[in-house]
Amino acid sequence: TVEALRDAVTLRALLETVEATVRTNYFAAPVPESLAFKIHAAGLAHLPRPRPLYEIYVHGPAVEGIHMRAGLVARGGLRHSDRPEDFRTEILSLMKTQTVKNAVIVPVGAKGGFVVRRGTPADAYRVFVGSLLDLTDNVVSGRIIPPRGLVVHDAEDPYLVVAADKGTAGFSDLANAIALARGFWLGDAFASGGSHGYDHKALG
Repeated sequence: TVEALRDAVTLRALLETVEATVRTNYFAAPVPESLAFKIHAAGLAHLPRPRPLYEIYVHGPAVEGIHMRAGLVARGGLRHSDRPEDFRTEILSLMKTQTVKNAVIVPVGAKGGFVVRRGTPADAYRVFVGSLLDLTDNVVSGRIIPPRGLVVHDAEDPYLVVAADKGTAGFSDLANAIALARGFWLGDAFASGGSHGYDHKALG
């Protein structure tokens, strides 16, 4: 029996979050470098509005991060956050801003961010991007295929693109190399700003 109202509210929020978790790489083999959970955040009543459609939370020895998007087809940058205590608040605010910026184009807003727990920012970025792809379907010969070992409780979801942002302007080639190594269907179009794209830092 839960007697304190505060405890009841907290437990209800935890239960809602567990029930809204639609994908995880926990059961994948080989063992992933970090755990990743995809949450249907739009259905979480305890979150203030506006809510992202989906959030992916990543936690591991090298990195902690989050990726939010307002819709299934969404685009936005990944940043190296210097706010470990409240980086979710930072990324949510930036996702809202990106949604406004994208109002006149097809992709809605998205934003991701990570904090370094161990190693270099590039190491953390590599693990973070890999974890996002762990939970993203691929397109093979016109068919949508989920990653092997992935537990899936939502619809097909193969669309994930990223861009450079604060602290990651030089990392797009790394992201594209990861996508190419995994055979991800977007190849070197996965991350804009690489050597085959435009330079975010130079062009703004």
